[in-house]
Amino acid sequence: MALIGNNPKQTFAIAHAKKRASDLTEEYFLENRTKDESDAFRHFLWAALMAKNIAPDFSKAFTDSHESCVTANSEQEMDYVNNGKGIEAFRALSRERGKVTENDLVAEALNQIEKGKLSILKHKRLK
Repeated sequence: MALIGNNPKQTFAIAHAKKRASDLTEEYFLENRTKDESDAFRHFLWAALMAKNIAPDFSKAFTDSHESCVTANSEQEMDYVNNGKGIEAFRALSRERGKVTENDLVAEALNQIEKGKLSILKHKRLK
């Protein structure tokens, strides 16, 4: 809460990134579940979109803070890892291409899932 309190202008961008990540998860996976590929995709994308639309350092601080609000468990660790991977991917794509689009981030999330690079506790098949 302190992070948002100190950055109230970012509230809309955070909410928008979360909604886009959720909407895109439903589009690609037909559901928003926990512990599976849809969960990994959603967390990766939410963090990456915040990195893109706000700043990578803010995204890291916000997602780390968000995950620390729950009791430590394997789901929290999964989310923490995938948030970090989303931010890393945004940074890498920015260095490589300059401008990064939402489609670039979606493609990278799907690529990382396919290659087994994201943390997933309960594997399901992609659509």
